[in-house]
Amino acid sequence: MTAQRLGFIMFAVMVTALLALPWVLDTHANQQSLRAAFAAPSGEYLLGADQFGRSILARLVEGGRYSLAIALTIVALCMATGAFLASLAAWLGGAWDSAITAFADGVYAIPGLLLVLVIAGLFGGSIIVLVTALWFASWPEYYRLSRGVVRRVAASDHVLASRLIGMPVLPVIWYQVLPQALPYLAGIGSLALGRTILAIASLGFLGIGIMAPQAEWGAMVSGLLPYAERALPQLIAPVLAIVWTVTATLLVGQGLTGRVIESAYHDA
Repeated sequence: MTAQRLGFIMFAVMVTALLALPWVLDTHANQQSLRAAFAAPSGEYLLGADQFGRSILARLVEGGRYSLAIALTIVALCMATGAFLASLAAWLGGAWDSAITAFADGVYAIPGLLLVLVIAGLFGGSIIVLVTALWFASWPEYYRLSRGVVRRVAASDHVLASRLIGMPVLPVIWYQVLPQALPYLAGIGSLALGRTILAIASLGFLGIGIMAPQAEWGAMVSGLLPYAERALPQLIAPVLAIVWTVTATLLVGQGLTGRVIESAYHDA
């Protein structure tokens, strides 16, 4: 079994669990029962309960659905922004190319976590702020990676012919340039998905982004850490969920990236 196939299986198992378990569980993620605080794993609480008597399994599922949806949104926004600006820079060239590249390099030079912390500190913690901050800190990476591919495609015969006959810039970018860059960005996006989920969990651990009582893996680790001696299985559960998800996305991303590089080598 290849690493990419293993990653696909791990990711499919996770997505299936996140979609199916809410229909099976009869406990809401925020349902409290102080009598069940720190309950050990049992038939009623399969993964135990936290300090408020909330089901760890229900909160894992709820937190995973939110984290995955937010991470996919951020990666999609970054891919679209980076590829579009790279296409626009390649099309306009000259001073515009230099200006867009300089702006992307300037944002890329700022530590991403520091930038997110500053934005969250200025505008407060919320899902919208979290998505906006992670998008703004991450899109330059996609611009830098897609710029070379886009410039090569923009110099191809069919794109030059479209420019000669006077086709508008946006249709040419959408129909001719971006489809060529998409396979390259898909591999990078798969790798970035795991990093984005890890970033969301890290910010949740720091108390930024997804706010309580909404379940989130990093916030679950932060909340249970002071009670590690009493609730070690409950603490390990969200840690393993993060490790499982990040590992799955990295394996898939490495496989996709390797195939794209191999295809580009043969095409060359």
